[in-house]
Amino acid sequence: MTFKSVSNPKNRTMWMFPRNIRRILPWKLSQISTLFQACDGNIQSQDIQDSLYEALSCLGVKCRRNSEGVDNAGGFGTYLAQLACLGLFWKSPDGYKTTVAGDEIISGGSPGKVLRCQLLRMRYPPAYGYGTMVSMSPNIKIKPFSFLIRLLQDVRLGCRLSVKDMAIPVVFAHQGSDYESCVTGILKLREHGDDLSAVIQDVTLVETSRQRVTESANEEDVLSKGIQDAFEIAITAKNYMQAAFLLIENEEDSTFSLTT
Repeated sequence: MTFKSVSNPKNRTMWMFPRNIRRILPWKLSQISTLFQACDGNIQSQDIQDSLYEALSCLGVKCRRNSEGVDNAGGFGTYLAQLACLGLFWKSPDGYKTTVAGDEIISGGSPGKVLRCQLLRMRYPPAYGYGTMVSMSPNIKIKPFSFLIRLLQDVRLGCRLSVKDMAIPVVFAHQGSDYESCVTGILKLREHGDDLSAVIQDVTLVETSRQRVTESANEEDVLSKGIQDAFEIAITAKNYMQAAFLLIENEEDSTFSLTT
């Protein structure tokens, strides 16, 4: 099984999901969206961010700040990236504004249904992926969650996936034409005792803007960290799907199937 990088080596070719909230429960999205809308999408002021952190803490959405104050001053950028990634907010010249889906989740519509629809609509490359901290390749053209659902319906895979199975499309699924290669990769992974390093061997496929081969970072270390990153991204994808009630866990083997 051979894969080649699809873009400029400086671009990220792995999938990515904002994961400041790894378990994006629908009620959390509703609360966060409501708070951000109350600020009219303008949260550049540190005072406003501090107030929002405190409000989120009181709601149980975020851990309380430590004695030093906000422990991550840039955290709200990731919150907004997550909401934008899910299609609940969009960035206008006047700040972030709600979309139709964002308005629906704020106005009391079924947050679980909205989240499910937004996941199935999500398409790469996302708008936030062009930022310098992400630099996602513009050649990745795929609906990640629709792709995962297709794999979960494949009888060759037993209509079930483990988190490590999901890490294969995280790394290798750049376009719809990569489907059969991903099936082959997952089957190979299972044959090798779920050892991701048996399938993910090209370091260029897991390099990011923050982690790439340099004089001070050798290929073996970057590859190892990239594989771990892919696994954690797969966990986030699984959590997103569980939050949207798309998955059920098969307790006998810790795999996941589509809800019926």
